[in-house]
Amino acid sequence: MAEEKAQEEVEEQEEAKHELLEELRSSFGEKILQARLLRPRRLQVRIKGEDLYPVAEFLKGAGFDHLSCISGVDYQEHMEAVYHLWSYSRRELIQINAELPRDNPEIASLVPLYRAADWHEREAYDMLGIVFKGHPNLKRMLLPETFEGHPLRKDFKTQPMSWYLEGEAEMWETPVEVSPPEDGETEVMVLNIGPQHPSTHGVARLVTTLSGETVVKIEPVIGYLHRGVEKIAEMRTYQQFLPLTDRTDYISSITNNLAYVLAVEELLGVRVPERAEYLRVILSELQRIANHLMFIAAFGADLGAWTVMMYGFREREMVLDLMEQVSGQRLLYNFLRIGGLKEDVPPGWEDNLRNFLRVLPERLADYETYFFNNEIFIKRCEGVGVLEPELAIDLGVTGPMLRASGVARDVRRDDPYSIYDRFDFEVVTEEAGDTLARFKVRFREIFESLRIIEQALEDLPEGEVRSPDVPKVIRPPRGEAYSRIEAPKGELAYYVVSDGKSTSPYRLKIRSPAFCNLSAFPHYATGEIIPDMIVNFASVDIVMGEIDR
Repeated sequence: MAEEKAQEEVEEQEEAKHELLEELRSSFGEKILQARLLRPRRLQVRIKGEDLYPVAEFLKGAGFDHLSCISGVDYQEHMEAVYHLWSYSRRELIQINAELPRDNPEIASLVPLYRAADWHEREAYDMLGIVFKGHPNLKRMLLPETFEGHPLRKDFKTQPMSWYLEGEAEMWETPVEVSPPEDGETEVMVLNIGPQHPSTHGVARLVTTLSGETVVKIEPVIGYLHRGVEKIAEMRTYQQFLPLTDRTDYISSITNNLAYVLAVEELLGVRVPERAEYLRVILSELQRIANHLMFIAAFGADLGAWTVMMYGFREREMVLDLMEQVSGQRLLYNFLRIGGLKEDVPPGWEDNLRNFLRVLPERLADYETYFFNNEIFIKRCEGVGVLEPELAIDLGVTGPMLRASGVARDVRRDDPYSIYDRFDFEVVTEEAGDTLARFKVRFREIFESLRIIEQALEDLPEGEVRSPDVPKVIRPPRGEAYSRIEAPKGELAYYVVSDGKSTSPYRLKIRSPAFCNLSAFPHYATGEIIPDMIVNFASVDIVMGEIDR
């Protein structure tokens, strides 16, 4: 008891001297209902919904230039809109909990401050019914307009499939107004690309307005693969939900496991054994390599370069062999556990990994010859889909797409998790911001992942791989956790709320990097011709299971 009291006093002293918290209290007075330091580089501010915009405007001016996520929670007696903002310069994350009346949950849109807010707000409106006043296009995101109710509200009742079966085509139709051409003008037409089209990398649909061959407008339409993953989380125990994380970005299952278990471990206050931490890093970097090889294969297919597609799959098989030896699976591994790993790696696996580290660079030399000495490849990619760094940050773009625009941001370095602060690696960047740069970043990141794996393998300690402190029945104390990792596609985060009573999350929100990166696509992809748009779209690297959830 004395230790807990002493810890509380230390936290209060840290909060009292925190510069930003002092500025917030000084600038907004009683409008700040609560301001506290959750842990180093994690702040929380609680306000009324009507005070959101001035507080967000103040934080934007204070350097919080990255809108990471917008979500919401239905507490039944009231609702909360929850915002996570990151400052690249200060390397701090602030969480804003804006309280809203449940019968009229209205709040100001942050689109004028952060263009990244656009899709986040639409999703929160769709799922929770929060109305964002001033939003330029507030309509459903993942469900058709005819859907009744908001599924993530606690009083939502499951609907029969009749809402989908009756008038299916009309529900999913996106009306587009096309003006007739004037004399001498090219006729404008609307072309649907997807949702059943290989170049949309799943069931994505791009409603594309064309003037001749030139793309003048793009509207992505998503939701065809929406399975209600976040709602399912509320009806599964913390352990039971873990396999569902595999099925979001199914190309990068391990990193989805990791982001989730980190959030639950934070709620529980559990320390992970050293050996498990090292193996988590090794497996995560293997997963990054597999993801980028899959990207190269799919990118080659979109360019019509079938040889490249075969190369990418061939080398990816080497990673899948290693994953199969560990977990018994080749795609959906379900191998991480809250507090560590399912089990240790099998005998001989480390030797197989060392052989992979030796062979892969030799194979990648062929890629360099094939791509970077190929005039057709360079002409198809260079200068296509240029994304300026300021626009990328404003749109919430992360991962290789952001680094391809010259912005050296990586969660592994800037906001370290697990034991990434122990390793030496380069944050790979390119300056051009075009499709070629996005390809180069991913290709070069494979070598950095190999470098991290080599270091982790060299220092891999002996010991247990699962914490003995994790209870068989997981019921975290009341609280919230927001875990961020650098997934292969960008910043992946899980926001988990515990009510302190249930063995299931009270609320779970997934911040998908592919969702955010796809939302930016229309802002920089117009003005291209159709073949260039396809190549540009391939460079986003999306998985619809993660976007639609």
